[in-house]
Amino acid sequence: MPLTELEAVNDMLASIGESPVSTLQDHGVVDAVFARSTLQKISKEVQAEGWFFNREQGVTLTPTYPDQEIYLPETALSLTFLDPPVVGAYVQRGLRLYNRTTQSYKFTHPITVSLILELPFAELPEQAKTYIQQRATRIFQERSLGSAELSRLTVQDEASSLAALKSLEADQTRSSLLSSADLSYVTQRGW
Repeated sequence: MPLTELEAVNDMLASIGESPVSTLQDHGVVDAVFARSTLQKISKEVQAEGWFFNREQGVTLTPTYPDQEIYLPETALSLTFLDPPVVGAYVQRGLRLYNRTTQSYKFTHPITVSLILELPFAELPEQAKTYIQQRATRIFQERSLGSAELSRLTVQDEASSLAALKSLEADQTRSSLLSSADLSYVTQRGW
């Protein structure tokens, strides 16, 4: 059964001895609101590192008409330019691209980028959810209780869940590399 955001928040609440909540709606339960806020913040931080599940390669961003501006998806955490004419010519400003060469937001042609996107908690692989929940639990405990002993215990769980996530990342990256057309061609040729 996949870990839900509600279960993650309730696990965080249990870690400080608080009762679970039945919904994620804000009903004035301060610890539940703080736990959910911490979970969301840590989820964004972890996803901003860029993993196989939230990295989109070769995305073409097209200027709008008639403004000729390029907007990023609202879930974009960061991007890498794949075809800039001059290194550093384009930069991200908010959710728009800025052209340093022309000192404007105007673009006359599409730009190809690699994007790192923030996904909803429900769409993350289980290993990512578990790591995010473990890390958020540790931070939540430290800020709520300040207990060094509890922190030591959760650090071990956090390290174990990070190792599982990194293992999944390595497996997915390796299988992606092995299935690439270029590598397949080289392998068939015996190089």
